[in-house]
Amino acid sequence: MSTDTWTPLDLGNITGIRISGENGKLMIFSVYYDCTHNRTGDILWKYIEENGEEIYSNSGHVMWAGNFNQHHPMWDREEDSRLFTRSAIDEATMLIEFAGEWDMEQVLKKGIPTLEHSTMKVWTRPDNIWLTAHSRTMLMNVTPGMTSACQ
Repeated sequence: MSTDTWTPLDLGNITGIRISGENGKLMIFSVYYDCTHNRTGDILWKYIEENGEEIYSNSGHVMWAGNFNQHHPMWDREEDSRLFTRSAIDEATMLIEFAGEWDMEQVLKKGIPTLEHSTMKVWTRPDNIWLTAHSRTMLMNVTPGMTSACQ
């Protein structure tokens, strides 16, 4: 890929790449939310609010993917209800509402676990993928790799 077709982005716990070509542009944000605070969300919101017209103009394709360290019935399995604390739901709701403002859809199907807790050996779903709604037809299949890590 020619270096004049892409631009890197580094916002701390968010990295990204903007790829431009004859078929349009694609912006991919790789996101990591620290489970002790929401500063990553604040950085993402601010960057998109300030650059949204450029990012989303001309039917640009946008993907947010990564470890959001959030739990919600919209993506977790029902049997993981122990994770649905009031604060967890409130934080995830902020992400859901922000995604809605920018016409982003969750494309990783509900209930697909992505992380095995290192001590409890229970699989959960802190990872997610969001994609602009008009880009969904371009997506063939989302099948994450399973990982084990400490939480």
